[in-house]
Amino acid sequence: MLAGESRVPPPGEATGRWWRAAGWRRRGSEAHPSGRPCDQCNRASHTRLTCLPYSNARSTDLAPPDRSRSGTPRLKLMTPSSHVHLWVGRALPGGVPMKRVLLLPILLLAACSQTPMPVATDPYDRLIADVGGEVALSERTRDMTPEQARAFFAGYGMGYRHHDALSAQLADGCPRRFSGSDLNTWHSIGGGYYYIDAEGRPRSAYRYLPPISAAARDTTCQGTVGNLDNAAGYDGGHLIGSQLGGWGRRANMAPQQENFNRGNYAQIENQAALCTRLATNSLTYLARVTYPTPGTNTPSTWTLEFKVNGEVFTRTFDNAAYGGSNGTTYRQQAVSWLISKGCS
Repeated sequence: MLAGESRVPPPGEATGRWWRAAGWRRRGSEAHPSGRPCDQCNRASHTRLTCLPYSNARSTDLAPPDRSRSGTPRLKLMTPSSHVHLWVGRALPGGVPMKRVLLLPILLLAACSQTPMPVATDPYDRLIADVGGEVALSERTRDMTPEQARAFFAGYGMGYRHHDALSAQLADGCPRRFSGSDLNTWHSIGGGYYYIDAEGRPRSAYRYLPPISAAARDTTCQGTVGNLDNAAGYDGGHLIGSQLGGWGRRANMAPQQENFNRGNYAQIENQAALCTRLATNSLTYLARVTYPTPGTNTPSTWTLEFKVNGEVFTRTFDNAAYGGSNGTTYRQQAVSWLISKGCS
């Protein structure tokens, strides 16, 4: 490879951004005067430095570099305020020998600075980004002891509390919002994990099935939660249904549109309750909600996710009648998927 030419790094060699220089250009872009394609080429040199995300780069997108007057590749660094020409080859203009272009890294940095990837600031978002999703999180914590789980979540600035039946009743009095040490905290209750966000609202829950046995409902708490933001038309909806053993109070409840809760969502929960013949703990049942603003208690979406024998099913519903315009279709798909796994 000639000095000054660049190449596409092989998989694993580079991450983030990579450099394309010395006339490399994308095929099919703007054509320069000679009729050959180039990427926003400069009409004087027909070359330009381009930096692209490595994940978007493909070797088929590249064409050989142009040669300037003497046949030597020429690199043109484009900055907002200046054009810097650098001859790459045996000598710089004026006959100055240059076997290695030591200034190239500095010039590259000056010409095209790397934009850092955004870093999640919310503890939950950082956790999920780091482990690779909610399903991956459930697998990571599957065999943890309470002490191990406490240390694991503490690494992300989160709390963890393991409850028996009595302490769970005392800890969850069905508040409008949780506060104090319950914020940014995972609560383990009856084999399920329930996360309370920084605003004191339930955000995510998961548990492993079977065994499957119904948990007690708290209808008073359900009515309270349903009316948090809405005078009518909403229930206190369980993230994980009580027929699946989901906790019966606020840590597992949010306002859910009543038609959605009692219709399509309930049908999915009822089908999952038939997974009793599956191997113990082979079904991971996950539910999470998103809130449109910090000030609201009512989610805008509900997401259900299942994992059985390495296969994952995910659908996101609107918190609206039927679960939104796709709600009935998603319910049919979820029920069919569960039946195909032996839940019937």
